[in-house]
Amino acid sequence: MINRHFPQRHRMRWQNYDYTLGGAYFITICTHRHHHCFGEIVDGEMIRNAAGEMLAYWYAELEHKFNNIECGVSVVMPNHFHCLLLKMDNGTSVADIVRWLKTMTTNAYIKRVKQHNSEPFDERLWQRSYWDRVVRNAQEYEMIQNYKHKLIPGTDEYDLVFERLYQDELKKRG
Repeated sequence: MINRHFPQRHRMRWQNYDYTLGGAYFITICTHRHHHCFGEIVDGEMIRNAAGEMLAYWYAELEHKFNNIECGVSVVMPNHFHCLLLKMDNGTSVADIVRWLKTMTTNAYIKRVKQHNSEPFDERLWQRSYWDRVVRNAQEYEMIQNYKHKLIPGTDEYDLVFERLYQDELKKRG
């Protein structure tokens, strides 16, 4: 018998938490193999390409598709996307909302590749899952909101802030 060691995945969601509940959720979605699909950082500023603009468009469309959510601040980066999603009431799960966003952006990206000769992605556009953080209180909400406005995407400080949020979340989830 062959004994293969496979790396253990971190649990991405809180166990026993109901993601259909209303509240604020900080979401990060990464591209497959961290491929730079949405633009580039130039002099500390994110310059979106057409795919980056398309992603921002479909994020705004979430409010039309799901009438119980509000799209908060968002940041499009070359290989990932941060957003603050506000669910006004119970109902559609966060996973269903993210799935719809991934589906629409993937379809639009494929259409752009076919019609405009854009660079294709490798196998798939998005990684299998996504990161989330349930925003627990107004102070944390303001912290995320302010970080989005004060930090310059692509800098070490920006990456450090979001890495700390992820590490805190992993510790809390066990």
